[in-house]
Amino acid sequence: MSKIFISHSSRADPFAAWVREAVKGGLAGHEVLIDMDVLRPGDEWCAVLYHWLAECHAAVVLLNREALGSTWVRREVNILLWRRALGSPLEVVPAIIGDLSTEDIESAGFGELEPLQMARLGQVKRTPEAAGRLAATIVGRLAGLPAGEDKSPMAKWTKAVSEALRKVENRDSLVDAAQELLVEETYLDQVRDPVVGCTFLAHQLLAQGHGRRLYLAIAQMADFTPVEWLSRLIDKVGATWVDGEAARALLAFGAGRPGIVALNARRVRTAQQYVDRATCYAETGFEYETVPAVAGEFFLEEFMSECERAVEKLWGLEPPDTVEDIPPGQMPVDMLFLIVDPGATRRDLVAQGMRAVLGRFPWLIMVLLTGEQLPTDAELAAWQLTDVLKLEPALGPEEEFNARHVIGLLRRLLTKVRGGLMVGAG
Repeated sequence: MSKIFISHSSRADPFAAWVREAVKGGLAGHEVLIDMDVLRPGDEWCAVLYHWLAECHAAVVLLNREALGSTWVRREVNILLWRRALGSPLEVVPAIIGDLSTEDIESAGFGELEPLQMARLGQVKRTPEAAGRLAATIVGRLAGLPAGEDKSPMAKWTKAVSEALRKVENRDSLVDAAQELLVEETYLDQVRDPVVGCTFLAHQLLAQGHGRRLYLAIAQMADFTPVEWLSRLIDKVGATWVDGEAARALLAFGAGRPGIVALNARRVRTAQQYVDRATCYAETGFEYETVPAVAGEFFLEEFMSECERAVEKLWGLEPPDTVEDIPPGQMPVDMLFLIVDPGATRRDLVAQGMRAVLGRFPWLIMVLLTGEQLPTDAELAAWQLTDVLKLEPALGPEEEFNARHVIGLLRRLLTKVRGGLMVGAG
């Protein structure tokens, strides 16, 4: 039986409710998952929704003005499109059920749905009969389910975390961990379930940044987890603090498509974690290296040399092979990220070096650390950098430090367990 998720906002829209119910009726024989069944007004978190979004085989997104303004619909769409961008066979059917224009959809941040062939009725009276016709179109788009097995990096990431959780020898500690993650009492039985419990908890760990609660949750399980598996678990959750929507923007480039990305971060490790988060720690298909931009008398030549050495690593070249051995016109099959740490070097000089590097290697994705603030459009123009992707929402003033703090606590936790000390959650 296929699982089909319906994303919508229909509390104040009778037509949306008619379409939703007609779609549900037309999908008899499938397991239909509807967010209104679990969400309450004002909810900022609902454990089961993230589980549904990660597990569903297909999704229907009903768009009206209420949906365009809904934080939850935006989160749901982000996760669904993230799965697709990483190669999941997930089918997504968007449908316009309100008086929306293309401009309305794009300005609300849902423009990525447009290439998926939106179902729509056009200018007709909004009646139950019209809702039924639109629902029939939507259901028809879902013919042929289920799709193939999901082998995307996101699915593999979840599987790796689930496997580590299965090594926890005390199941009560899994429930304790879920409570630290604020999983509602209603869904704790899912954590206790011997079949799906570890997968459900894995989805909670990977869904969004939990701050210190991530540390507290893993601490609940630490004494009951073999050290090797505890280490693997910690390694797999370090980037979950990164905002998923901001990270997913990195996937817009694709292999062989060059670009410049601005990230308001101070540390190279932060940029690496953005790539890790975007790619779900994929073992193949994505590579990154870092280069410093150290000012000197011959900055451009030295910067180019540093970038050349980084490119050789990105391509997996070993001596005597160098960048000169890359065949002219050869395009990489992987997305290759080069993270640039400008340090105290003048930004206009760094930008000049980056332009030169992209001219030499026109398939690189260069990520520029910009410190506490994202550059303004005027600053980018002054640096002669065009079509720069700013990763937004931007990092808050303490966000980068707080992430390092939590990761440091997790490392200390691992050290304590290796030393045979009892570990509490405090």
